[in-house]
Amino acid sequence: GSSITRAFVLSFLSKLPSPENMSDVVLKELVHHIILKLIDACCLPPAKGKPFITGSEEYSKMMRSWQALCLLSRFVTSDIANEVAQKVFKAMSNLSHGQIRYFMECFTVQCTRKHPSVFGQSFITEIRRNDLSLQYVSSLMIIGGNLTVGSYSNDFFHSKSDKKIKEILCGVLPWLSSTQGFSRAIAQLLVYKLIPLVVDVEDNSGGGAIEKDDAVLRSVYLFLQQNQDMSRVRVKQQSFFDSYDVDTACQFEGLLAFEVDDGDEASPVHMVDAIK
Repeated sequence: GSSITRAFVLSFLSKLPSPENMSDVVLKELVHHIILKLIDACCLPPAKGKPFITGSEEYSKMMRSWQALCLLSRFVTSDIANEVAQKVFKAMSNLSHGQIRYFMECFTVQCTRKHPSVFGQSFITEIRRNDLSLQYVSSLMIIGGNLTVGSYSNDFFHSKSDKKIKEILCGVLPWLSSTQGFSRAIAQLLVYKLIPLVVDVEDNSGGGAIEKDDAVLRSVYLFLQQNQDMSRVRVKQQSFFDSYDVDTACQFEGLLAFEVDDGDEASPVHMVDAIK
């Protein structure tokens, strides 16, 4: 549809009351119905090995669907959280352009902040897989970075004893050897943040021995801390996550503020490109 029509629809959706102040019928039969329909559309895979062509009808539909989902993220309530989580990670495994993935990742971060147990467990399950495409790993690392070291970590981890900490650490550690520099660098940042939450990195009682798991993790931490190249990259990565703003991307005014491409579609800078 036209940009004006779509703007009116998005404006209408943005002005809907919160789920708590909305009738059950409107929430379930209208808003939830729209969310699940959009998610199903976003799970549609492109032709094998090829993302949708920029400017094509399929590209526009995918882009606009994810933008609408960002706006509707506040309506993902506990009764549809499981279904949405399963489908959003399925959609994320498809090949797609960075501009589309930007909104996909923002939506996922927002939903995980609202439902850390549901979306967090799906994230942990996916990050521990060994058959992921490099593009999918990049998205998982961006989401994990926002939830672990970014300004949204307090929404995700409820305490230092949160069992998700060890599970994510176990999932991220193997990606320290990723062949893709982007994912490897974020993995370093995540591991550096998580290890002190699991072991006492100041404990030198073992005299440098690495017979125990704690000592192995401590050794990894100290290497990341003391290596100058890794320290430099870590500071750069941290600054990106500190400034990452998913709240604005999920508001009507924020969606309108993005620069557009030649096809008049939003063209946000994806973190993979921004951090090169």
